[in-house]
Amino acid sequence: MSQEEIEKLTDVIEELSDRLRELEDIEELKCLQTNVNYWLCNRQWDDIVNSFASGAIVNYRGEERTGREQIEDFFKNVLARQVTPDTGYIIGQPILVVQVDKASGYWMQHQVFSNPVRWVQGRQECDYIKDYGVWKIKYLRFVSPWPEA
Repeated sequence: MSQEEIEKLTDVIEELSDRLRELEDIEELKCLQTNVNYWLCNRQWDDIVNSFASGAIVNYRGEERTGREQIEDFFKNVLARQVTPDTGYIIGQPILVVQVDKASGYWMQHQVFSNPVRWVQGRQECDYIKDYGVWKIKYLRFVSPWPEA
């Protein structure tokens, strides 16, 4: 095998490694967001808060909270009153773009409430950051109704 062929194969291996890492990152982000959704349904507030990076921002229907302390207060004292054991959340249709240790994307979220019975559709827009090898949410914005009027 010539040096030129070895270099071409090395380039192909590097490209495939980069593409594989990107796909693995996308799957990790999907798992993160799915877990957050599960924890929301199960009212596991501490797990949700721990999924955010320090200095993160949550924008929920136009109200913004910055930093873990405000985010923790939001989940434990605001959403905790809205999320009941019979509330359901469905998240899907992710569009994710990964750039090494940062990522962004959006998801469709459907919320089902039983008392009174209603369905809410919204869009979650997220920025992520890799913190010591673990993906964390850096920015989360929930917009409802979506599309915005």
